[in-house]
Amino acid sequence: MSSTAASKRLTATFQPHVVVLDLLILDLNGLEIAAALKQQPWSDRAIFVAHTGVSTRDVVARVLQAGFQYFLRKPSPFQYFETILSSLPKER
Repeated sequence: MSSTAASKRLTATFQPHVVVLDLLILDLNGLEIAAALKQQPWSDRAIFVAHTGVSTRDVVARVLQAGFQYFLRKPSPFQYFETILSSLPKER
């Protein structure tokens, strides 16, 4: 099973409020996974966060085009994640 298929299966059951994806890790492609997850009915209520060590203009543009709401460059202080989580509506 591909990483994208496994991600879709897991999130279909879990339906996360926040999805943090590394863009390039091992055999995973965070942009492809995000595109597949964005097709799921629950995704319009989720916050997508790109977390990567690469921050070229091209990568940032692709991340924004893919529909991520946040872009964090590694290493990211935990406070950045706290800020994102605290921005979520209390009732979800």
